[in-house]
Amino acid sequence: DLFFYFGVVPKSTPVISLSRLLFLPIPPYLFFMALRSGIDAMTVKPLNALNVLVALAFYLVVLATVLNTVPPAYLLDAIALSMIASMALLGMLTARTFRKLYSLSVPWGRCVPASAIGLLLGVFCLGGRWLLNFQGGFIECSLMMLLSGGLFVASLFKLRTPWFGFAWNN
Repeated sequence: DLFFYFGVVPKSTPVISLSRLLFLPIPPYLFFMALRSGIDAMTVKPLNALNVLVALAFYLVVLATVLNTVPPAYLLDAIALSMIASMALLGMLTARTFRKLYSLSVPWGRCVPASAIGLLLGVFCLGGRWLLNFQGGFIECSLMMLLSGGLFVASLFKLRTPWFGFAWNN
């Protein structure tokens, strides 16, 4: 939402929802960008290219389906959602490839409490926006983000999350 407050994206109502959708694929793409060099360094096989081609094929299939089934009024949003899904797929494929190459395993059971707290704080922020009738200004938005971020860091500290302790001590 800060992009809207700083005037990066116009404040007209139809553009806001589409612009918000277009910001969603940024994290999976950055995840792919961060790990692709590590994948390329580990093997001479074009695993990144394969992941990109699979995500592209998925996008094209979903896009063809969307273009043939979705009413024109919802077409732009549906195209944006198909891009989000393909970028999420690229991120998942990259994570899977990285885990296989480096023989990593994720202890998902230890991730559940932090994920649940993050989800709860997300619901808390959405509730705050709902109470403000989605009309909150820059200050309200910033305070909500600072409060939820501080609560998240405090909960990670309280849970004694291993990576948080490592980052805090170094």
